[in-house]
Amino acid sequence: TQIYRIVGRQIQDHEVVLNHSISKGTKYNQATPTFHQWRDQSCVYGLNFASKIDAQEFGASMMKILDSVNG
Repeated sequence: TQIYRIVGRQIQDHEVVLNHSISKGTKYNQATPTFHQWRDQSCVYGLNFASKIDAQEFGASMMKILDSVNG
């Protein structure tokens, strides 16, 4: 079984601001071209990207991960 995690770091100092595992049933939404969010059973998480390209790459990866996790 593969386990996927999202680890978000601040650009300025690389401090970890988000560390979350992706589990079955996670819902994903691209709210804007640079802000993406997802939710599990208990919470909503979000990331704001510095560029649209970074956000698009993240979104494409999330879709592949969710396909894998949700089977």
